[in-house]
Amino acid sequence: SVKYRLRQIDTNGLSDFSEPITIFFEVPTSIKLNQNYPNPFNPTTTISYSIPNSDWVTLKVYNIKGSEVKALVNSKQKAGNHFVSFDASGLANGVYYYRLQIGEFVYTKKLIFLK
Repeated sequence: SVKYRLRQIDTNGLSDFSEPITIFFEVPTSIKLNQNYPNPFNPTTTISYSIPNSDWVTLKVYNIKGSEVKALVNSKQKAGNHFVSFDASGLANGVYYYRLQIGEFVYTKKLIFLK
């Protein structure tokens, strides 16, 4: 959980703080790869995924022939919800696939790039 307060500053320079507010973050219970948004896209899209435990994460984009186009994530990440932006500028129109690998789990989804 995280606690925060807002500070309001009036036009006369006086300030006041709000009461503390507690925000609780829910840890995902399973691995989930979401559909990119927007899809189709031009030239950027967001890919989101959730992981329940800290683990090594690999997220890569492949063309229709199965060749790697771009590695978006290749690092250990904390449990939670993650968002990655993919910029396809310089790539040809068409269908691409993004593949999330966490341990022995592999998930793949399709995305469409239209100029």
